[in-house]
Amino acid sequence: MQRSYQYGIIKERKCYFLTKVVLAMKWEDVRKTYPNRFVKLQVLKSHVAGNKRIIEDMAVVEVFEDNKQATKELSKATGDLLVYHTGNEKIELEIKQIFGYRGIQV
Repeated sequence: MQRSYQYGIIKERKCYFLTKVVLAMKWEDVRKTYPNRFVKLQVLKSHVAGNKRIIEDMAVVEVFEDNKQATKELSKATGDLLVYHTGNEKIELEIKQIFGYRGIQV
């Protein structure tokens, strides 16, 4: 499935459109195209079911041959960018609620 996405930038009251063609893929297609590798993905469409984020459409940004490079990119990944191994059957991310407490001094 191919989709074209347009990104608009508003600057100084003018709107500029940068056309970026992105190949939207399903996880099964990514696994077939890049077997047994780490891939950097841009999430295009996802939904939350219970405590899991299920990724529906994605675009492959980069493919890694080296595990160390994939780990380095994983540590820098934020937002809708993620690094995942194609050996996994499904692409589901567990959502964890992290509660932190600060020490209170009286």
